[in-house]
Order: sequence, then C-alpha cells, then structure tokens
Amino acid sequence: MRIFAIKLASTFSLIYLYKFGYGIWVIPIYILLHYLAKFIGSAVAFWYISKNGPKHGMLLSNMLYIPSLVLIASMGIFGKEMGLIVAFISVIFKGISVSVENLSYNVDFSKAKTAKKVGKQLGIAYILEHISSSIAPAIGGFLAIFFGVEKLFVVSSVILVLTTIPLLTTKERVKPIRKMSFRGFPWQNYKHFLVICYSCG
Repeated sequence: MRIFAIKLASTFSLIYLYKFGYGIWVIPIYILLHYLAKFIGSAVAFWYISKNGPKHGMLLSNMLYIPSLVLIASMGIFGKEMGLIVAFISVIFKGISVSVENLSYNVDFSKAKTAKKVGKQLGIAYILEHISSSIAPAIGGFLAIFFGVEKLFVVSSVILVLTTIPLLTTKERVKPIRKMSFRGFPWQNYKHFLVICYSCG
C-alpha cells in the first residue's frame, strides 16, 4: 500500500510545479534537495532504527511522507513565491522519508534466518512492488485528469495513513536498543563510491 501511495503521486510532483509557471531551473534544484535530504535521512535512519527497530522506522517514514504530500497539495494556497518554498520543504520531508523507509525495509528482511525463507519473502515483496509500480501511475493519471492533481496528493496521504495502522497494532520483531558506532570504519575505501552514487542520482 505504501509503494502504491508513493507511486500514485510521485510521478506528478514535478509536473505539478509546471502548473505554477516555474522555470526549468526549479527542477534540478528540486531533485538536488531530494538527494541531499536522502543523504541526511540515511544518518537519521541509522540512529533511529538502531535505537527503536525497523518497524518504528517504517512508521516514522510514513509520518514524514504524509506532510510532504499535504505541503505540495497546498502550494496554491501560498501563492507563487511562497509556494516554491513550500515545494522545497516538501521534497526535504520526502527525501528523508525515503531513506528511512529503504533502510528499515532492508533491516527488517535481515531477520530472516534461512536463504529459502528470505528468498520467498523477497520474491513476493518484489512481485507486489512491481505490480503496484505498474498500475499506480495509470490510476494516478486517471485521478489527476478527472479530479485534479491536488486531490491525487490527498488520496495518497489517506492511503499512507491506512498503512500506519498495522505498524501501530503490531510488535517490533527486531531487537532494538543497539548502538551504532563508526569508529574504525574505513571511510577512505568508500568515499569515491559514495560520490559516484550520489552524482548519478
């Protein structure tokens, strides 16, 4: 449901900016802010998930993504100049949320004890992800045409709120309260890799 909600609206975020007549220069700044926020979000995710567990990380991720959708849906209220600032704040929330979700997802699957079990689980997860990724833009386009892009962001927010219910009603299955330490980590070996990854992004 989360992937469906995100894919439903993410395709239209950049297109929505054109509605307000912003120049092409806004797009690379918007994308740059997204990746900077993802980088910061990775540090937040390391700390938060090690202390509270991946289920809490997924919950935090949803709680950060909902304001992102609400903010971009309300851009029109603030006018053209303030609307751009709102869009930039929205993409920062979005970037941090994506990083927290990605790390939570990987840590959550790391608890599988056997290759057979994790293979089956990941297989089902990837199939559902690809189905959601395929149909969400089409449904999003339909909703945007007939009801407006603003309503599309609201629908995505409601779906994300629904995805938080199972997270609130279940227990954390991965042992939390662990400490992250980067003492002795060979940063020199990975600095070029990190630069290349974020440059490509």
